[in-house]
Amino acid sequence: MRKLASQAKATRQPRVLVEVAKQQLGIYDWQLAVRSFRVALSLTKEHIGEVALDIGFTLSRHSRYQESVEFLELANAQLAKDDIRAPLLLADVFERLGQLEKVQELVERILKYHPNSIPAHRLAASAARQNGQLDQALQMLASMDKKSVPLHWEAARAWYEKGHIHDKIGEYADAMRAWQTAKQYYPTDGNYALYQKQAQFIIHHPDRVFDSLTNNHLSHWLQGAKSLPHQQRLTILAGHPRSGTTLLEQALDAHPDAISAEETSIFSATVHGPLFEGKPGGMPQSHILDELTKPQLMKYRRVYRTFIELALGEKTNGRMVIDKNPDLLQLLPSVIRVLPEARILMALRDPRDILISIFSQPLPPNHNAICHLSLQSSAQFVAKRLGLWIKLRENLPEAACILKYEDVVRNFQPEVKRALGHIGLDWHEQCGNPAQRAAEKVVQSPTYAAIREPVHSKSVGRWQNYAQWLDPQMSELEDTLEALGYS
Repeated sequence: MRKLASQAKATRQPRVLVEVAKQQLGIYDWQLAVRSFRVALSLTKEHIGEVALDIGFTLSRHSRYQESVEFLELANAQLAKDDIRAPLLLADVFERLGQLEKVQELVERILKYHPNSIPAHRLAASAARQNGQLDQALQMLASMDKKSVPLHWEAARAWYEKGHIHDKIGEYADAMRAWQTAKQYYPTDGNYALYQKQAQFIIHHPDRVFDSLTNNHLSHWLQGAKSLPHQQRLTILAGHPRSGTTLLEQALDAHPDAISAEETSIFSATVHGPLFEGKPGGMPQSHILDELTKPQLMKYRRVYRTFIELALGEKTNGRMVIDKNPDLLQLLPSVIRVLPEARILMALRDPRDILISIFSQPLPPNHNAICHLSLQSSAQFVAKRLGLWIKLRENLPEAACILKYEDVVRNFQPEVKRALGHIGLDWHEQCGNPAQRAAEKVVQSPTYAAIREPVHSKSVGRWQNYAQWLDPQMSELEDTLEALGYS
């Protein structure tokens, strides 16, 4: 990849170099990608604004928000004043980074040229909501009820935002109506059928691993750590999405002897996926994992370490690596097989609170969003995903530490101390202020705004505000609630 980039630079082909940089992003080498993007721009002689816009958009899509700013600001300066593409993207990035004054400045310019811009109104409403100006926030989206809007992701985002404003005010019926309306605005384009297939795969694929697992598999794999050379200190922070993993991750990442790789798909893309690629569909997947040889395990471990350090942008130098991604819950059998020395932190939360939180989350139009188009499908997803942990937990008494969201927010320091002790770290005072840590770094999680607030317990039992809508779904969650101690 580096050789290809050098060749593109030598031949002075900026467009080729941009495409190479996009591939570098795809393999998590974001530092090299940014350097390649900068070189490509320096070689660009015409349409500089368009090239910069393409680069900025690509970086933001890969969650490199801070790095996208310089390119989007260049595009904003180069393109026509009434071209709102760059300022919209830039305002989106600044909202993500918590720079709300800059969001408001850009929105004012956008609305001057395009007063009916739905994303501009949504961004203005979001900034006002985060500043506590709820009446002003609601006013920015008042027209959504009155006009016909085409099926589009931006319309869905606006309705989600409207729901969150109503929720903050305490108008729960209006909030639920807004979120349900948002679901209707997902575009049913050519990718929709593909997303549906992918959603079904996501829901049922883990069963093929978990259903064939036995106690002997897991104990054998955990014992296997003794025969593998020490690689790196590693903690897997998993849990159902919206279970408080981001709060825990910010606290742990503040420790000077820890470093976090947040919300990457590295294990899935470089280890779990290749493990099962090309294998017969009827073969028990625990059997595939069991038959891995030591050389194969060593290969996957090297690949994982290489990509983790690329994503981190630096060497770990003996620090505890925190690989935080809720999706790792469904990949835990593969994690235990390939990385048996890893410590596991499992975040749990009342499934009813998870359900409301994830149903109201503005998930982009993809396979994940398809799983949450209705409260019923969302309840099924929550029960299914948490059911994986229920099957696995009794076989991981020493490797896993369970952290309930309710306990964490009510007894923050003792619970974080317990998590640190499980992964071999002592308490450090910097771990006591996750909001400060979140302000110092770019948070990749969808909960980027909430994590900037001081730790509070206001979201505990939030589901009770929506009990009348959840009651029909309780049959899906009853067994899960009882198994996890929330009934």
